Amino acid sequence: LEEGDFPGGDETDFRERLNAWAKGPKDGPRSETGRRIQREAERILRAAGRGGPSPSGETVDPELAGKLLLLAYPDRAAQRVGGGGVGETARLVLATGRGARLSGPLAREEFLAVAELDGGDREARIFLAAPLSRTDLEQGLAGRPARHLQFSWEGWIPRCREELRVGRLVLTQGQGPVPGEEDLRQAVRERIGREGLDSLPWGETSRRLLVRCRFVQRCGRKGWPDFSTEALATGIDRWLFPYGRWDGKAVFTSESLLQALGGLLDWDGRQALGTLAPETWELPSGTKKRLDYETDGVPILAARLQEFFGCRQTPRLCGEPLTLHLLSPAGRPVQITRDLDGFWERGYPGVKKELMGRYPSHAWPDDPRTALPTARAKRRRP
Repeated sequence: LEEGDFPGGDETDFRERLNAWAKGPKDGPRSETGRRIQREAERILRAAGRGGPSPSGETVDPELAGKLLLLAYPDRAAQRVGGGGVGETARLVLATGRGARLSGPLAREEFLAVAELDGGDREARIFLAAPLSRTDLEQGLAGRPARHLQFSWEGWIPRCREELRVGRLVLTQGQGPVPGEEDLRQAVRERIGREGLDSLPWGETSRRLLVRCRFVQRCGRKGWPDFSTEALATGIDRWLFPYGRWDGKAVFTSESLLQALGGLLDWDGRQALGTLAPETWELPSGTKKRLDYETDGVPILAARLQEFFGCRQTPRLCGEPLTLHLLSPAGRPVQITRDLDGFWERGYPGVKKELMGRYPSHAWPDDPRTALPTARAKRRRP
């Protein structure tokens, strides 16, 4: 290493430099660089109490280069994390976490001991290295390996992976043990604190229950639980955790979330919910339509305008008129109103004039306030 490039050695693989020195010239004395390396090796052996024959091609094993470099530079163990195919530049990470890159034959090695690299801002370029084996690192040549547990979420299923690492190098990995219940509870708190209640596995039924409960809350029902985002987020230990599963399966599902929300209501509350925020509304035609509470405002009732014939007043909930989406026979909105009687007076004549020619099989009475409501088209006469 102190002598730099040895003539005949490869520019990156330190083993080739050792090979070139060990072989030496076949028909003459070594170069001056080679002789200096020879003398220094002999001096080191004497200082270590290992005097004897001078180092030669028979006593030098280049395959030990990686282990020896690691003893000199224990923080320069590197692992390939990308690339390395034929003609590709390999991307590596050092035990310290620093990134590096390398081209050539060594780019295919999984682990390396790095002797020389530059000070690149983003990724260092490796100039000299030698291969290592996974066993070398597991035996502690770059420091004692440590086991780490990596926790993550797959939906709401907890996943735990166990890794054996030296610094930032991952030697082995596999499925780890399921965290204990208290650890999972804390992980849930942190996730909801970070991602909010929207991260929960809401289904259509559980989300509709929530917006209906919030509508009743806005109506000012006395003694009604607080279903606001802030109250639910801060009270998950009380209303949500009793319905969680803590054995490694999905902690929450849309079904368990529905049960948890329903658990906030007692018998009287459930009865009040059905009265103050019903799932459906019966139209004058006799059909039932689902109410839309998703707007966080006035609920929406959408139906063909023929189904409102005979009705003067706008339907109300909690004293507030609903928002009516009056639809054409094709199901397209022709009017949005909270004043049905005003629509019959001012808007209906224009709608009738526009649509009667396109939908002649449907009822278009002159006075919709007194006409019979219907959800069907009239049968055409032959």
